[in-house]
Amino acid sequence: MGGARVGRYDVLVAQAPPRETVVGGLVSFFLAIGVYHLAFFLRRRSARENLYFATLCALVALYGATFSPAFAGAVIPWINPYRLGLLASLAASPVFLGLTNLLFGLRTRRWGWGAAAFFAACIPVAALLPLHLLARFHDFINVGVFAGLLAMVGRAVVAASLRNPHARTLLVGTAAFAACVIWDLGAEYGVLPPVGGLPGVGGLFWLGFLAFAVSVGVETAGRWALAEVNALTDPLTGLARRHVFEEALRRETARLRRSGGSVAVVLIDLDHFQRINDTHGHRTGDAVLARVGRLLRHSARNLDLPARLGGEEFGVLLPDTGLEGAAAFAERFRARLHDLSIPGPRGPVHVTASAGLAVGDELADPDDLLDAADIALYRAKAEGRDRVVAGGGERQCESA
Repeated sequence: MGGARVGRYDVLVAQAPPRETVVGGLVSFFLAIGVYHLAFFLRRRSARENLYFATLCALVALYGATFSPAFAGAVIPWINPYRLGLLASLAASPVFLGLTNLLFGLRTRRWGWGAAAFFAACIPVAALLPLHLLARFHDFINVGVFAGLLAMVGRAVVAASLRNPHARTLLVGTAAFAACVIWDLGAEYGVLPPVGGLPGVGGLFWLGFLAFAVSVGVETAGRWALAEVNALTDPLTGLARRHVFEEALRRETARLRRSGGSVAVVLIDLDHFQRINDTHGHRTGDAVLARVGRLLRHSARNLDLPARLGGEEFGVLLPDTGLEGAAAFAERFRARLHDLSIPGPRGPVHVTASAGLAVGDELADPDDLLDAADIALYRAKAEGRDRVVAGGGERQCESA
C-alpha cells in the first residue's frame, strides 16, 4: 500500500490497521441492510426514503471497503483507495441530507440545496486533484461536514418536537451519528483521542451509523405500519374504511351459505350535516364525525364491524343478527346520538341521524343486501329523518 493513504486520520489508521474480518463484517452488514431497504422500495415505489437509505448504505459500505487491504490492492491499479473512499463519502453526504429531510418531513431550504451543491461540486475536484493536495482539500470538506451536521441536527430537533415518537427515535439516531462523526473529526486533528479497532475516520463513525440505521428502521417500519392501518381504518373516526366493510360483508354472506344463520346491515346518515359545516366550520364538523365514530364503536359488539362509508355516511355489519336485534341496535345508537353534545364556536352542536337496515340469510347477495339497506335509509330521509327504517317495509322504528 505504501503511501496510498494520505489523509490525517488515515495515516493513524495505517499505523494500527483494522482486521480484515472487522472490515468485511461491517461492509457485509450494511450492504445487507441496503439490499433489504432496496427490496422494500421495489415493492412500494412511493417509499422513497427506503431508496435513499439503500443508496446511503451502499456508499457507506464502499467507503468502509477501502480500508480492506485486499480491496485496496484490487482497486489501486485504477484508483487510489483513499480517493475512492473520499468520493464515496462526498456522494453519501447529499443522500444523507435528502434522506433526513424526507424522514423528518422537512422542506429542503436554501441552505439544504447549498449544502448538497457544495458536496456535489467537491466530487469532480476530489476525482481530479493530485494526491498530494487531496488531504488539504479534505480539510476544507471537513468544515462543510461539521457545519452541515450541526444545522441538520438543529432542524431535526425542531421537527421532532412537533411529530410522533418515531421522529424522536430518529432524532436520537441522527444526533448520535452526528456526535460520532464530530468526535472523529476532532480525532483527525488531535483534539480528541481516536477510537481504535474500527476502520475509517476515527472508528466511532460506524457505531454512529449503526445507531442511525436502527432509528431509520424504526421510523420506516412505523410509517409502513401507519400506512397499512390507514389503508384499513379511517383516521378521523377510527372506523373501518368502505372497502373493508364491503369485503367483510362478502365473507359473511359466503359463510352464511355454508353454515346458515343471518346477518344484518345498518346504514346511517347524519341529518343536515352540511349545515353544521356551514354554521360552525369544518373543524367542528370533523369533531362531530370523530364523536359519532367513537359512539358507534362503543355501541357495537366486539364481533360487529362499524365503518365510515364516506362523508357523513356510516355502516355497521352485524353478524348473527336478525331483524329485531338490528332494529334494537339502530334505535339504541339513534337515542344515544340525541344525548350527544359537541362544543362549537357558536354553542353546543347537536346532531341526529337516519338509519336504514336490511337482514339477509344464507341466500343473501351482498350487493342486494346493501341496496335494500340503502333504500330503507332513503325512506327514513324522505319520511322526516331522525328515524330507523327496515328494508322491505317489514318494520319502521321512529324516534320519540
